[in-house]
Amino acid sequence: MSINSVNPYANNGQLSQLEQELLWEFAKLSDKVKRAANLAKLTAESPNESLLAELRTLEKRMGLVLTLVKASVWAVIVDSQAAEEARQQQSAESAPEISYNETRSWEDIKGVSLQIPSRTPGVHLSLPVNRDLRDRA
Repeated sequence: MSINSVNPYANNGQLSQLEQELLWEFAKLSDKVKRAANLAKLTAESPNESLLAELRTLEKRMGLVLTLVKASVWAVIVDSQAAEEARQQQSAESAPEISYNETRSWEDIKGVSLQIPSRTPGVHLSLPVNRDLRDRA
């Protein structure tokens, strides 16, 4: 007879009905713990081949997932770098470079005149640049 089907503490005159049921539940729990311990012992002694096969499959899938995650992260990084380079190239193309040429001399501006607009339409004042001004500066 199994302890799960028959209460061995039933009809014991020294125990109340509640104590009999409580001891029976403890006995059933003890039996389940013993069976679980035996099953764990058997599993540890002889590995379960189907469990190992499932774990190998899971390991392969996790490896593939990890590879896909790495590739996705790499693609995001490369895309952001390409976008940044394109943004820099676009800003470099849209803004002309202004540089000061240190090789210029006063002789280069010899015939230059300043055009000053007046308030009268059609009249412009033209002032020649005097080379002597550089000596005063």
